[in-house]
Formats: sequence, C-alpha cells, structure tokens
Amino acid sequence: MNERQRDLLYDNIPGISGAGAGLICTLLCSPLDVSKTRIQVQHAIARQIGGEDVRYKGVYSTLKKILKEEGLRGWYQGITPALAVVPIFWGVYFGLYDYFKRYFGSRRG
Repeated sequence: MNERQRDLLYDNIPGISGAGAGLICTLLCSPLDVSKTRIQVQHAIARQIGGEDVRYKGVYSTLKKILKEEGLRGWYQGITPALAVVPIFWGVYFGLYDYFKRYFGSRRG
C-alpha cells in the first residue's frame, strides 16, 4: 500500500466507522422501534374507533408477543428503509465532522 492509498484510507475511517455504527445500531434497535410503533398505533386506533382493546401493554411484553406470534422476522419488519438510510447518514455525518474538525483545528493560531 503506497502513501496515497494509506492517506485515502485514513481520511475515510470516520465515515466508514460512522456507517458501520449506524448499521449496527439499526439492527440492535429495530425491535424496540417496532415495539414502540405498535404500542403507539394501537392506542391511536382505539381512540378513533372508541374501543379499549389493548393488545400490547409494554415494550417487553410486546417484544415477547411479536416473537411468539411472528418469529424473529416480526422484530425486523420495516427495517429495509432504515438500513438504506441510517448508515449513509451517519457515514456522512462522522466523515464531515472529522474533516471539519481537522480543517478548523489546523487554522487555529
């Protein structure tokens, strides 16, 4: 690996790390998002139709019920858009953050 390739890799490490962190975070937090969304939606629907049928009571019980009824796949419903967007966002965010930190840090007196 020549010096130019090494510098290019070094300059992109924050962006690559940010994308990886976004991917991991999305995979780990998706079940919590699915659970939260189902709890919120059931209450909104119950208010609209005037019912009190509450199927999901809390995050843990919702996760258990989804796993039992739908399997592991139920925890990851709707993850595709997040996997397409979140790693890109965090990759750009950390890449630009590191770039501007170095840029403005080098301009100090």
